[in-house]
Amino acid sequence: MFTSFFKVVSTKKRKKAADTKGYVQIDGGLFFERLDSAYLNSPTATMCILKFLEYCTPAGLLPDYVALWNKLRSDYIRYGYYLLNVTYDVDANVTGVLYKNPKHFLIKDKDDNDNASTFININTGVVYPTFNSNAEIVKSQFPQEGYLKYLGQIYMYNDTSMPYRITPFYPVQKWMESEADHATYISKASDNAMFGNNIFVVKASSDATAKEMEVLGEIKDAISSVKGVEEAAQNLLIEWKGDTEDVSKLLAKVSISNEVDMDLLNGAGDVAEDKICVACYNFPKLLLFKDSGIFGDSGVAIQTATDLWQKTCLKQADKILEGFNEIGIIITKPEQNANINSTDPTAA
Repeated sequence: MFTSFFKVVSTKKRKKAADTKGYVQIDGGLFFERLDSAYLNSPTATMCILKFLEYCTPAGLLPDYVALWNKLRSDYIRYGYYLLNVTYDVDANVTGVLYKNPKHFLIKDKDDNDNASTFININTGVVYPTFNSNAEIVKSQFPQEGYLKYLGQIYMYNDTSMPYRITPFYPVQKWMESEADHATYISKASDNAMFGNNIFVVKASSDATAKEMEVLGEIKDAISSVKGVEEAAQNLLIEWKGDTEDVSKLLAKVSISNEVDMDLLNGAGDVAEDKICVACYNFPKLLLFKDSGIFGDSGVAIQTATDLWQKTCLKQADKILEGFNEIGIIITKPEQNANINSTDPTAA
């Protein structure tokens, strides 16, 4: 599956990056576009993401990093990784980080171990070295024009052996799209509420007069005007002034089955919800549909599911924090930061 997923694509057609040798694209360059479209059309995935964002915040997050954290956790769950622009002072000490949109950066070059060595901004063509806090390496990257021209390095969170860390939603992308297909099917079926699915054959003879052709056009317009649920209850009056006595000979209708198998659709919808929830760190489906009441056993079940989900999200928050620890920046209060790695080591 991943053989063709990551590809080194020539940049000759990209004017702003025409002088580069190539870079590693994800899913043929359509990774972000396809995922964003699937998210926007999937109510289950949308709710899973919102619930993840609600709970994926580490305890003691410093106020100065709240805005940055909100962007990173969103990229993390939607795309699987995040990017930071690490900045340094003249002595090669880390001074801070800046958010970078992963949609704008791709791997340009890789080292002998197949790890990213440089990144390219596909909008500007600017190339950045990958993160390496070794002081000598940082200083060697300072441009000849002087330190002030140094743009820093790009840090990409990736705890896998693949070029990019991929979101867990990727395997269920088709199921997310199927939720939109479900709604589209119902909408289309409802749109044909008056006629169902039919083929109307309008018969115009080779010697039809201009007036006859005009009437045929009126018939077509009349059929189109009553298409849809809101136009289903109408009486049509077409005035015929031609010479043909049998008007029915001008029009024939062939019906096509338009039965909506709701059991099949609902079954597919349930499967899609299950698949998407499992992909999203086994999100408790109970939290999507709280229709069993909030008291008694059902209330306990919901609270238990909420607690479990919160723990799951906090474990992912710890993963995001690993990037800051690697860079050497503390973004949580000391007492919370000391407990970042205190979670159960046997947990997934």
